[in-house]
Amino acid sequence: RAIVDVPFSHGTLAINSSRPEAFSPSDIELLQKMTAALNEGFARGEDLLYAEQQERLIGSLNRIGQQVSSTLDQDRVLDILVSELMRVGVLRSLVVGLVDREQEQIEIVRGHRVKGVRFIGDFELDAEYELIQSPIVGQRIDLKSDDLSAIAARSGQRQMVAGWDERFDERFTERQDRRGQISVFIPIHHDADTIAVLCTGCEESDREQLLGNIEAMRPLFDQVAVALYHAQLYAELQRARNELEERVRQRTQDLEVRNQDLEAFSYSVSHDLRAPLRGVTGFAQILVERYSDRLDEKGAHYLDNIVTAGQQMDRLIGELLSYSRLGRKTIDLVAIALGPVLKQVLTT
Repeated sequence: RAIVDVPFSHGTLAINSSRPEAFSPSDIELLQKMTAALNEGFARGEDLLYAEQQERLIGSLNRIGQQVSSTLDQDRVLDILVSELMRVGVLRSLVVGLVDREQEQIEIVRGHRVKGVRFIGDFELDAEYELIQSPIVGQRIDLKSDDLSAIAARSGQRQMVAGWDERFDERFTERQDRRGQISVFIPIHHDADTIAVLCTGCEESDREQLLGNIEAMRPLFDQVAVALYHAQLYAELQRARNELEERVRQRTQDLEVRNQDLEAFSYSVSHDLRAPLRGVTGFAQILVERYSDRLDEKGAHYLDNIVTAGQQMDRLIGELLSYSRLGRKTIDLVAIALGPVLKQVLTT
């Protein structure tokens, strides 16, 4: 029998015959050319498949970038980032920590992993997966500590470790869970500042694929940095506006109380002044009516001045009372001639 096996990239091309000399060198050469053509065909097919996957991945990442850039809500930005990256299939887990420079801490605000997926290659692009939230959400990490997230935030450089590392925070992971695992800590920059740290991981066999995915996501991370920065600015503006509105409300309330006190004081003073003034004016009027014939011309003149001044004072007090009530009335704006008003002011 004659058997010829010609290997190629995806298997072996084998032929056989019952005749020992059935295949000539030219036949074998032809088989080799056929396997070369098969190799090239499979390679092109793989290249086309890879290109199609990359095109779909880039399209998905662009869509995520547009979504995170379309909102000023920080929670919405984070929710889109985590859920969509999981759905796209580039990460099997993701923890997000926001850097708080004032408190010198990193706050863990999101932490999810995909249920039932162990390897990155197990993903189907743009499929739906169930996400499981991590219990570490809400925890804080000291920015000055030796934790890998803190190191990534301080240095601005990506950190990657294989297996267990003493710089892991044991609140978040255990030694046995890190066997055969790769962990990557990715700082997210806006200008020269690290505003967030992303943590993800994979099996050691998926290392190159994970690093390739992270590199492909770099433009998205830049968009996320801008979106988070804008969301933080918007939140600060909202807080400042709310504080200002509260201060205005408090001051308005204080002013209303003071106006009420002033109104009560004006009313009380006006009444306290009017009572003795009326007594003075009344007795002066009695003197004019009953005893004017006993006064000389100068005395009568003085008495008339007392009565006139008292009446004018009483009128002013009445006007003061009216003015004190303006706070309870609607002001009606009307056009007036200023000439008569000025003339009255100048003559009185």
